[in-house]
Amino acid sequence: MEGYEIQTGTITPGEGAASLVELEDGGRDGAVLGNVMGNCLHGLFDHEEFTGALLGILLRRKGLEPSALRAVDYRAYQEEQYDLLAAALRESLDMERIYRIIEEGA
Repeated sequence: MEGYEIQTGTITPGEGAASLVELEDGGRDGAVLGNVMGNCLHGLFDHEEFTGALLGILLRRKGLEPSALRAVDYRAYQEEQYDLLAAALRESLDMERIYRIIEEGA
């Protein structure tokens, strides 16, 4: 695919593409070419600044006002989802038996 080059965990923009993000150490990662964006950064969408900027770009391209966005506390949402998953697992699994196996072995 034209426009980017992958190098051990980073994406370096190729001809016609731009970097997606500037890293804390001054380096750059990711590539943007038209409507296509790519990166190798785990957790990038966990950062409100990046996600808000990206959503702002997408909304403006659709003729919508970014100020209409409702902020969501991602960490709180993530914790709620983990709690729901844990509850579903507790309902579905024999936790007493699992704990016994952990403590006593199979």
